Amino acid sequence: MSPARPLPPQSTHAHATDEDEEMVRGALQQDEEGAEQGGEQIEAETIKRPRTSGTASGSSSRRQSRASMPRKSGAASSSRASGIGAGPSEDVRLRKLDEALDRFLGLVDVRATQANFSAALPQLDAATLEPARQALVSSLKDTIKREQASLVGEYELEDRLRELQRLAVEADQRAERGLELESEEMKDVWRADLDISTALHARAIPAQRERVAKLEAELAEIEESNTLLHSQLTANINEADEKQADVRGFLDMLERAVSELKPPVGLEKELRGNLEALAAELGPRA
Repeated sequence: MSPARPLPPQSTHAHATDEDEEMVRGALQQDEEGAEQGGEQIEAETIKRPRTSGTASGSSSRRQSRASMPRKSGAASSSRASGIGAGPSEDVRLRKLDEALDRFLGLVDVRATQANFSAALPQLDAATLEPARQALVSSLKDTIKREQASLVGEYELEDRLRELQRLAVEADQRAERGLELESEEMKDVWRADLDISTALHARAIPAQRERVAKLEAELAEIEESNTLLHSQLTANINEADEKQADVRGFLDMLERAVSELKPPVGLEKELRGNLEALAAELGPRA
């Protein structure tokens, strides 16, 4: 969270009293202290949690950045003990995200005071200014909440943060057992050059293997069925070829029989000549 900026200078102090300014400064200071404690708590948890990915250069730079940040001795240890010992729910990270958004929306109330609105819009009277201020603040908060819900759904943050929390809890439990980073039990999703995205998706590998095995079994059944169908089609084609060959043989035999039934060439002339000769021998009829 960025440090609070000072209030804009006002040309008149008619609408802003010293008590209002003290109240605003006190609220901002309390919010900044709460954000600082939350950052130190998250940082302390990150320091104790074993890394799942990253290179040596990235680790050294993160260690330097952590060393440069201020720490409070009691906050990290107490939150750490309550986080693992009490068995945190899988929605703890999403809940922290919502809490951070609520703290930010609280800053909207701190900034959008009637005094600030009066300084920004001096042409409006108090009766008109207060409803406008309330409507603007309410609309701004509703818009921010809608956009936050939209982003959570668009990027599947709920499922991803749950998976990240499960990984973090398991890593913390292994670390509390005194396991070394180089031990085999610590290397389930750990490699020196493994990026965080691959590490998070590595948890889905067993389920994907089962899915692949199921698909391979289905593919084997389909291939076996296709082989059987192919053999049946081949047998049907061979049977059809044999029947076509038999039909061709029968057609050839029929053509030969028909050709044998045809009279020889000149038989008709010979018969006619014989009839005429016989008629000549018999003579004319009486």
